[in-house]
Amino acid sequence: MKRWTQINNLPIRYKLITHFLLISMLPIFCLALLISWTVERVMEEQVNENTLQLIGKVNESFEFHINNLQNYTYMIASNEDVESFFGQTEAQETNDISYNVQSFLRTFTTVSPEVAGIMVVNNDGAFISNELYAPAVMDLTKTTWYQEAVQNNGILKVIGHPEGRRLTSIVDYTNTDVVTVVKSSVDPFTEETHGVVMMDLKLRTIAEEVQNVTLGKSGYLMVMDDNGDAIYQPSQPIIEDIPLEWLGSEQSGSFSRTINGDKMQFIYQRSPFVAWTTIAVFPAKETVFGLKEIHFYLVVFLFIMLFLGYRFLIISLTLFPSQLFN
Repeated sequence: MKRWTQINNLPIRYKLITHFLLISMLPIFCLALLISWTVERVMEEQVNENTLQLIGKVNESFEFHINNLQNYTYMIASNEDVESFFGQTEAQETNDISYNVQSFLRTFTTVSPEVAGIMVVNNDGAFISNELYAPAVMDLTKTTWYQEAVQNNGILKVIGHPEGRRLTSIVDYTNTDVVTVVKSSVDPFTEETHGVVMMDLKLRTIAEEVQNVTLGKSGYLMVMDDNGDAIYQPSQPIIEDIPLEWLGSEQSGSFSRTINGDKMQFIYQRSPFVAWTTIAVFPAKETVFGLKEIHFYLVVFLFIMLFLGYRFLIISLTLFPSQLFN
């Protein structure tokens, strides 16, 4: 109460200045908060939209390569020599058919450099490949990838990294360097499985598509399968594994988590054809950096407006009669 009395005892010049500052600052700061909230929301939406567009293009590339592999498996399974091989037992196998099939398989790696190993296995466990070999004591019909192909009943199955496959290649690459797809050859009338076609896609084909996308200074894209296993991620990722529980049930979305004290932003999109999820990972502070710059210019603008308003008030008051200031 005493302070308010002291303000009332001030000359009218200072009262006007005080009231001007109080009345003008409140709406200006409210406007600044509204602008800040609007800009932040719009920038976040634009970042999410642009990132989803980039992820969508990467997914389209994945689907293109996997679709090519699917077409190749159809071509291989319908080849006359391959069909003859599927109908043979191990005792009936001839060198002519093996040579013809092997030469046919090698044409795919010649035409398509992204294709690595190809193997056809009949229901007797015999196999022919362009560059892969299996141990003599190994029954390929009991392997996980063969069983998954049979269970999919003629539909292409994307396995991902073929862990524990125990196949040897004449080319120097490991199971983590390829992505495997399998497809069974099924009789359309009896629904009996004649054999399985297995193909490997070189991982560098996927890596090249993902590495072409730049997300700020330290952001990156990673790809994982429907089991949560990483298909591709950079050599030094911010986070090693992303739990499936973090991803929503929607086809695409975004969320944030605090990793090692830093807030991280995640934007993801699923590919229904490949059954993979591409995830953008980047620090949230890189998105906020542009927002802070906008805030700085906004604050500078507000101070300039207050200063100009204050100067205008001072000039106006000097035009009043001197009696008003006593």
